[in-house]
Amino acid sequence: MKKSIITMLGAFIAVSAMAAQNNDIYITTTNGVIKLIRPDYVGGGMTNLASHAGDGSSATAVAIQSDGDVIYTTASGTIYRMDQDLVFQQNLGGFPSLVSTAVLSDDSVIAGDTNSVVYKRTPTLGFVGSFSGNGEFNDLAVQSDDDVIAITGTDGGGNGFIYRLNSNLVVQTSRSSMGDLLSVGVQSDDEVAWGRTSGLMRLGDKDTLADLSSNSIGLFKALAVLSDDRIVAIRSKQVVMYSADFTLLYSNYDNALGDLSAVAVMSDDKIVIANTGGEMWVLNPTTLGGVSYTTGLGAVTDIAVAQFVEPTKPATILSTTMIDAGGLGTFMEIVIDAPSVATNYHPEHTIDLPGNSWTNVPHTDAIGNTLYITNLGYSTASDVTNEVIYLQTTNSAEFFKIIGEQP
Repeated sequence: MKKSIITMLGAFIAVSAMAAQNNDIYITTTNGVIKLIRPDYVGGGMTNLASHAGDGSSATAVAIQSDGDVIYTTASGTIYRMDQDLVFQQNLGGFPSLVSTAVLSDDSVIAGDTNSVVYKRTPTLGFVGSFSGNGEFNDLAVQSDDDVIAITGTDGGGNGFIYRLNSNLVVQTSRSSMGDLLSVGVQSDDEVAWGRTSGLMRLGDKDTLADLSSNSIGLFKALAVLSDDRIVAIRSKQVVMYSADFTLLYSNYDNALGDLSAVAVMSDDKIVIANTGGEMWVLNPTTLGGVSYTTGLGAVTDIAVAQFVEPTKPATILSTTMIDAGGLGTFMEIVIDAPSVATNYHPEHTIDLPGNSWTNVPHTDAIGNTLYITNLGYSTASDVTNEVIYLQTTNSAEFFKIIGEQP
């Protein structure tokens, strides 16, 4: 699935000597090579761990199965299945030029070609079936019930289609005359975001695909969906962040970004972008500033991020500071080392420590902002793992702790 994120069981880490880790990055390139890359947030670079050269044609799209096996497609019509370290397992050729792929919950493989066909294969690439539509199937995404969202570029008559297919590739809903569609993603409630080359992006109903909202970015290239359903979109030299309903939040335009071509999102919502000049960045999702960079990759066509469910590690309160905010009241600033995903943690409080009766407490990311009962996704990041929150204090004998919920 283009711009894909696949969740895997934590146990797969020990499968091999090298073993891909959470948030390792797989990229496909026009020179026919797929690469496994690991970001280094301390040094700011990235390490190329493994690579595989396929059939000599452009490697076009990549997705990941639940056991960590990697699926990628090529322009000459081959599907490859590799293990997580990119050791060859099998391939299947004879298709027209393939440009997109995705994986269902049972690890069945979906692939789209330039000849108006979507194919379904078993996890080990055995035949299942196919669907014939209209136009080149530029991208695929999968809803929580394994319905497949398939989008096409123009069919020669100015049309572009979006289809919702069930897991057996039977049409449930479709829309036509959509323009040259390039990229599609699915939000947590299965609503569908897509964009076309002209820059028009739309959010559609999960069932009917009817328009819910829209925005425009100019010469659109690709989009991806964050864990809180925000949408990140790219075009040449620009990364733009939107709310879940496509309201513009902020952007980063920089000539140094070059001709951006692919985007994906990590488990902690860091954003991975790459360009046709062989450069790749990992970006902070709040500032869109770079935290890791590499070059020399070849022109990148697609990105997939390895994700597995890992236990939430305990949080540590590093420091507390009392702040008199005048008419706003008294606040406690808490700096927290949250080594797992920030959204897995939330603050609780009590005034009865011996009774061990704790309840959720509202907090804010900055004094003056609204107080909410929510997780540490609503916080100010002081570095890669530390989060800063503010609690309003009304009792001199009040106690606070940070709870880590298991995913």
